[in-house]
Amino acid sequence: MSIYEEGEGFFKHRSVKKVVEKKQTMSDKGMKIEEIKTIGYDIVETTDYGIPVREAYNEIDRIQDFAQRVKQAINRANKTELVEMPAK
Repeated sequence: MSIYEEGEGFFKHRSVKKVVEKKQTMSDKGMKIEEIKTIGYDIVETTDYGIPVREAYNEIDRIQDFAQRVKQAINRANKTELVEMPAK
């Protein structure tokens, strides 16, 4: 896949795949003969309007920061000693 056009906020990719037809036959001497014939090409074009890279990394950083705060809160809670409350 290769980028063939790039603009503000999008990339256009093109993928070209050769379509072949294989035909196997046996010769008079018992040898296998393989004929390969090119039928055509499959061309797939895709336009990617994905999230700009910096925005994606900012979101990942926010999620990782939140996960770190949760881990720290769990560690603090595990270190806290429980106190029995007197019954009234």
